[in-house]
Amino acid sequence: MEKPDFAPNYMGEIMAGCWKADPKERPSYSEMEEMISKRMESTVSDHYLNLNNSYEKLNELKANASPTEPLGLAKALDSKEKVGKRHSILGINNTQTKET
Repeated sequence: MEKPDFAPNYMGEIMAGCWKADPKERPSYSEMEEMISKRMESTVSDHYLNLNNSYEKLNELKANASPTEPLGLAKALDSKEKVGKRHSILGINNTQTKET
């Protein structure tokens, strides 16, 4: 697999590591995060790492939803965050997303 044309060289090295024949020689997700974060500006890497926070919130709500209440998750989402607003379910600040 070749590195995309506009990707930095280190990304090609990471990709090559992911395709090694022996799975034990492939980098873990934590190792890849570290390799990429080292090369990014801190503000950029913080932004990408924080994108996962909203999904962690949803997973927590899902895990804590009552198994005996079929709409437990839906009720939890509706009461804690307004589902009708774009991105609010994911907890994304509208200043971070700009539609073009």
